[in-house]
Amino acid sequence: MTSLRELLTQEGFKQTNKLSKQTKEVTLISLPLPLQIYHDKKSIDCFDQKLDKDMIQKGSLSFDSFQTNNERICTSAEETLNSKSLLSPDSRREGPPMNEVAIRALISILSDYIERYIEDNFFRKTIFEKCKSYLVRRKNSSESDDNKNEILVNMKLSIENIDKLVHDQGTIKELKIKSLRNSIDLLTIIAELNSNSLQVATTCGIPNSHLSACAQLYMAIVYKLQKNNRVCARHLMQVFCDAPFFARTYLVPEFWELLFLPHLLHLKIWYAEEIETISDSNESDGVKEKKMKYLRRVYNNKVDIGTIMFALYYKQWLKVGTIEPPLPVVPLPSRP
Repeated sequence: MTSLRELLTQEGFKQTNKLSKQTKEVTLISLPLPLQIYHDKKSIDCFDQKLDKDMIQKGSLSFDSFQTNNERICTSAEETLNSKSLLSPDSRREGPPMNEVAIRALISILSDYIERYIEDNFFRKTIFEKCKSYLVRRKNSSESDDNKNEILVNMKLSIENIDKLVHDQGTIKELKIKSLRNSIDLLTIIAELNSNSLQVATTCGIPNSHLSACAQLYMAIVYKLQKNNRVCARHLMQVFCDAPFFARTYLVPEFWELLFLPHLLHLKIWYAEEIETISDSNESDGVKEKKMKYLRRVYNNKVDIGTIMFALYYKQWLKVGTIEPPLPVVPLPSRP
């Protein structure tokens, strides 16, 4: 497992001609990272072996499971970050002004991930198909509003236009700029579906939070095409604020493992240990199944909260002239 600190180290060496040795050292020293981070991949793999494969296998997740198996437990990401029950007094202390080198390195890491959409054909097709195939009216949806159907049509049109622009790098500059602006306008409207009053609602049976996450991801791509890396990075972080479970298990799971899992690994270890405890108990299979179901819900809710908190934490890094934000503290769940 690669930690953010290691990624920043790599970024410093990658830009050898731009960053001096002293600058790299300042970057690393300035990074506020949680205490419970495990960097040894072997230690992670050994805990993975304890987990029930049916619970964590990415390929077994269906689209509908995101609607029924993951309840939204807070009214907004901002309320989650400010919740007194989630942040210790120490974590709420404001720090010094952010180190600009650390900020540039973080922006580079986030925007470089989005650049894969432009440079890597397989990655582009994977993201495109994930979002496009998701934009299908659900069979159990009773909604018949033409305006809602239009939302899905506009969303699909936007991502197709962006994909076409990336594929055809020879597009005339004026036409490209106009197309990108139109895409931003359409995607912004879709992202606004996840406002506080609509975030638990659906459009044609699809959770608005999921539509917003897809829209935020493609806005990150648009701003990367416009070489606005800071805004690109902020939209990528917003993906995890809007739909943490959907983003980390379906949309961009490998990126979540890269940036967020090192901060939340203590939850994964706790989860593996709790599974082992339940499995080794002398209780009936029915009781074990109920406990596993409850444990899985508690774990996923806690990881989703932590994901939102760290996404907002890194978004704060990306604000111009900001001070160092308080480091989120994500405690282990209490026993029932």
